Amino acid sequence: MSDEVKCRIKIKRRIRDNALRGKVQIVSQNVLLIQQAYIEITGFASCSWKLNSFRTKFPKFYTEDTIVKGFQQFYYTRHSLCGGEISHQHKGNESYKFQCYWPSRLPGTWFGDHGNIEYVGKVTIRLQNDRDVYTHSQLIFVKCRRCLDTERHLLFEGRVDVTRNFFTTKSIGNVIVTVWLPLCGIAAGQSIPVLCSVTNHSKLHFGSILFVLTRIDIYRSDTPLMVVKQVRTDVCRVARMVNIHRGKYDYYSVLETDQDTIPTNQFYKCTCCQIIYELWVSVQGAFKRYRNFGYPNVDTPGIPIIIGTKPIRTFNTHEITTEIFKKMYEYNMPILVDELPEDFKQIIHRTEEELSRDAVDNLERQLHNFVIMQVSPKLVDLRPNRSLLNSDFDGYKLSLKQIPTVTEQLETPVDRLVPDINQYSLLHAKLYALHNHLIGESGDSESVYFIDKELNVQKYYIESLTNQFSSEIVWQVPLQRERVSGDYNVSMKFASDQFAVVADGVSYLYVLDRGSRDIDDKWKIIFSGDVTGPDQSFVILDAVYRELQKPELHLLLISIRQRESSERHSSILHWITLVKTDTWNQVALRELTVKGFVQYANLERSCEAIYVVSDSGCKFTLDSENEIRKDQAVEIKKKYKWTQSKEDVTLQFPLPEDANKDSVKVTTESTQIQVKYGNDVLIEGALYQRIDPDVTCWTLKNTTLEVVLQKCEPGLTWPETVEGDRTGEYAPDPAQVDEIRERLAPLTSDVEAAPPTGTTFNSQQVEECDFECDKLTIFERLCRDSHHVTHKINLGSHQVLLTVNFDTELPLAVATRSDVDACIWQPKMTPNDFCLEHTGTLLALGYIQASKQQMKFFTCSPDLSYSVICESTKHLFIYCQNKTIASNELRNRITGRRVNTLAQQQVYNLPSNDDILGVYASNTYLYVLGENFITALKL
Repeated sequence: MSDEVKCRIKIKRRIRDNALRGKVQIVSQNVLLIQQAYIEITGFASCSWKLNSFRTKFPKFYTEDTIVKGFQQFYYTRHSLCGGEISHQHKGNESYKFQCYWPSRLPGTWFGDHGNIEYVGKVTIRLQNDRDVYTHSQLIFVKCRRCLDTERHLLFEGRVDVTRNFFTTKSIGNVIVTVWLPLCGIAAGQSIPVLCSVTNHSKLHFGSILFVLTRIDIYRSDTPLMVVKQVRTDVCRVARMVNIHRGKYDYYSVLETDQDTIPTNQFYKCTCCQIIYELWVSVQGAFKRYRNFGYPNVDTPGIPIIIGTKPIRTFNTHEITTEIFKKMYEYNMPILVDELPEDFKQIIHRTEEELSRDAVDNLERQLHNFVIMQVSPKLVDLRPNRSLLNSDFDGYKLSLKQIPTVTEQLETPVDRLVPDINQYSLLHAKLYALHNHLIGESGDSESVYFIDKELNVQKYYIESLTNQFSSEIVWQVPLQRERVSGDYNVSMKFASDQFAVVADGVSYLYVLDRGSRDIDDKWKIIFSGDVTGPDQSFVILDAVYRELQKPELHLLLISIRQRESSERHSSILHWITLVKTDTWNQVALRELTVKGFVQYANLERSCEAIYVVSDSGCKFTLDSENEIRKDQAVEIKKKYKWTQSKEDVTLQFPLPEDANKDSVKVTTESTQIQVKYGNDVLIEGALYQRIDPDVTCWTLKNTTLEVVLQKCEPGLTWPETVEGDRTGEYAPDPAQVDEIRERLAPLTSDVEAAPPTGTTFNSQQVEECDFECDKLTIFERLCRDSHHVTHKINLGSHQVLLTVNFDTELPLAVATRSDVDACIWQPKMTPNDFCLEHTGTLLALGYIQASKQQMKFFTCSPDLSYSVICESTKHLFIYCQNKTIASNELRNRITGRRVNTLAQQQVYNLPSNDDILGVYASNTYLYVLGENFITALKL
């Protein structure tokens, strides 16, 4: 652009409401009469990688180490800034706003080891004299919800997972459909390979799959009214006859595009015209209609496909189509074609090897492992749902209303063990003291279970007619040896409605078939063994049953172990896998070590990962199926130093001796930073937390560049400056070091104190319980196969308060303190990523429970209608959440405001002074277990 006219493009990096917003600033020395000015935004994708076993999802018709390179324009849009039918008079310095539609699946700006995604904005100014044309091009940084943070997005553009459940009078199963598409390489006249995986867990029969490539023309008009019109046209339809019963099936297909196919683009024919391509798949039932629940079709949503002008690479349609027919012949499907040509027989051996179900599953696992190993743990933020919070909560009002109660004295006391003199650590104390001896069934059942002194599994429930307890013995725990001091308490979990799992506290595990629950069958042993090794006691934390072709049972156990006398005790998590062929057999043993207390541990219901909350981190130490690879230490060169205080973060960069401040460029936004010296980028990326960019300052002192960032959340400790950056060296703030020294000064002395005389305790046995300090609590998701931490969540100094089971198909939800409330977070693995979803709030309970010094158990009902804090003996504090007042309208005596809801607190004193050994909360009753009694409170 000429010196007479200067231009600058400014955009808002965040995409909101599928719109990219920005403005173009035009500065001119003279008045310009502009006939037309417009901005063009173009997206480019470039890639380069080697084909190998980790990156081959489609059939491997190419040799390994084949280098795939390409460059593709995948997006284009053009919008008017000023001018048009009437010329515009531009005076000096003016800005023109623009807004363009941004497809939700379009990637953001990204630079990776194997490719880049870039956007270029170009401004064109055409004057009225038709002779002078000014242009300006500039790179644009775009940040979308979809970020290309791993290399896999350069390998596969689209993956969509759809699950549909079918019901009649009861559930008859579900069907899962997964579709894969490649990212780069699609161009006009090129074949599009598609992989469709169908997993049928239902009793239905499916007979065909339909692949459809659709073109969508979108027309928009801003004047005189906002009008949007869509025209859909099918470019290609491919139907496949299939025969899908129970199990997993994989189908490859190829969709053809001709040379006349218009690339994904936008044209300046009206105010805005855009062309989008989508592919959708429909798995259709073999029968016309199923009674009671309609057509058994499973349809995927449209997957956007970027079709460019230049192909990155081509796919051999002839060979891939051959593989499709061969795969269908394996399923003995009726295909109306002639006999396959002779040259097809040349690839039959390769077909059987590459397209077998085990081979595809193995490739998927390798690809998943490769992706996980290439990235650091993803840091996930906890985002409370404001609709579940209540800033106007008035507190709990004390209620003296009598609680209906059912109590029964036990004929045989509850079985209870205590640690011996050698189990002195904090881990042992918590494992025994916080053991819940009362086990409840999830769902609508009101039955509770416990183990008595004679090792009988007692089942208690309340009869609806008599409103009294009824009980029965369902099983007796056999002991493989006589109990000794130091054995664990007996523990039990329900893996499903059919199976229960019991650990005898000695070293044996039992899997029990509960039989028919309608006639109260006695439980039968279907598996038993010392699954963790001889003389290794453990307690059951979780059990998951998976109904597959070969049923699986995954168990999570915990034990306390001290490897050497000089080391501290550690928590050991044992992940046991049992598989049923003719009988149940153990097939895998995995162990994870936590150098501290495990506040929460649960298996992901797909059994591909484990969730652990601790204050010391967790890692795999044993896997009988996959070798644990030790991470090789890679020395990373430190480029800068950084320190932090409660209010700000300071970064220091070394510069050359002849450093010039004019070469320094510091750019910051609320979540982004870029520091450049000349053409060298010193640091760039997304910040760990938000900052105030308006008060960012930098100074150049001799050969050191110092940048100060102001935190938006004072007091929050940053573990890193830029997410994923390991080139910074952290140095503690001297002011914080001095503050810690002042706190420790009264506890230290320059003179060595003489040891006390007499019998005290062994100083070598001092554990964490002897000291009080705040530790950082971390929620981690660890992958079963790669053994890496894939996601990490910083819970601060707040510990897990309670767990609650909302859904048997999901892991236990956890509650942590947020301000004064207790927020409940549900771990979920979505098709795109992992998250902790805020699903409920116990108002003010975070503050209340912190004041209960004698608290032993803290739990709540699954519907969150009430929560209870149990002390070690005697007292129960019950907090009922807000309920609508049916009658007698209330008013606040101070403000006069009407009160429509009321939260109540009740205090219940147990009739016995026995220790409270267990508690279970259902939606109807609160069950409390003592050593010699059981009580049910109707709430």
